[in-house]
Amino acid sequence: MYRLDKGQIEVLDDAVAEILRKKTSEEKLKIASDMWRSAKVQIEASLGSIHKDWSKEQIEREVIRRLSHGIDAIQGIEKFWGEKKVEDIHAEIMEAKRKGLIFANDGKHT
Repeated sequence: MYRLDKGQIEVLDDAVAEILRKKTSEEKLKIASDMWRSAKVQIEASLGSIHKDWSKEQIEREVIRRLSHGIDAIQGIEKFWGEKKVEDIHAEIMEAKRKGLIFANDGKHT
C-alpha cells in the first residue's frame, strides 16, 4: 500500500488492483460482499461496546451512516471493475444474487 499524502488513507496497490482485475465478476462480488459484511459486524460490535445505552436501531443507523461515507466511490469502482459499463455491472450483480452469492445484512440469501 502507498499513501497519496499524509492525510490520505491507504489506496489500493497497483499489483493488488491487477490481481482483482483478473478475478471473475462472481469472485469480485463475493469479495465485496464478504468485506461489507465484515465491516458491518465490526462497526456494530465497536458501537455496541462504546454506546451500551444505544438501541439496536440507533446502532444500525450509525452503521449505515458510517458505511455510506468514506473513500472516493468512483476511484474504488474504477480500480475494482475497470472499464465495464454500469449496465454490465448491474447485470452481473443481479446474476450473483440469483445464484445466491450476495447476502442480505442478516447473512441470509437475498
